[in-house]
Amino acid sequence: RKRSLFFQFFSIQIILIFASIFVSVFFSTKTLIDIINEKTETEQESICNLIVNMLPEKGFVSLYNAQDFAFRASAGTRIRLTLIQYSGSVLADSHSDPSVMDNHFNRPEIQQALSGSIGRSSRYSTTMREAMYYTAIPVSNRNLIVRTSISVENIKRQIKYIYIRLTLSTLVILFFASVIAYFIAKST
Repeated sequence: RKRSLFFQFFSIQIILIFASIFVSVFFSTKTLIDIINEKTETEQESICNLIVNMLPEKGFVSLYNAQDFAFRASAGTRIRLTLIQYSGSVLADSHSDPSVMDNHFNRPEIQQALSGSIGRSSRYSTTMREAMYYTAIPVSNRNLIVRTSISVENIKRQIKYIYIRLTLSTLVILFFASVIAYFIAKST
C-alpha cells in the first residue's frame, strides 16, 4: 500500500515537472528566436544606414568605382552588399558581377524600398544559390537602393545552438528534479 502511494505521488510530481519544463522551454525558445530575428533585422538596417552614410557625395565616377565600393564596404564581413538603381538594374554587388545579374525591380524588398519604407524579405537567391535575408533602404537623392543580405544559414546556426543548449540544460534539470522528486515521494 505504501509502495503504491509512493509511485502515485512520484508519478504526479514527475508529470508536473516535465510539463512545467516543457512549457518553459517552448516559450523560451520562441522568445529567443524572436530576439534573434529582431536582432538580425536591426543589424541589417544599421549596416544599410552605415553604407548610405559612406556613399560618395558626388556619386560614383564609374561602374568600376561602384563595384570597388561594394567590395571594400563589405570586406571582412558575412554581409553581401548590392547597390541597385531605382530602375532595378544592379549597379554593384560585393559577391557577384552586376553585368550578369537580373533586374531586381520586382524583388519584394526592392518594391518596399521604392515605396519609401525599409524593404525586408527572406527568400532563395539564385545568384548566391542559398536562402538569404534581405534589407533594402532607399536613397532618394541618388535614385539608389542600398541592399544588404546575410545567409539564412547563419541565423539557423544561432537557433540550432540555442536548441542544443536548451535541450542539454533541460535534461540536466529533469534529472535533478526527478532525483529530488524521488526522495520527496519516498519520505512521505
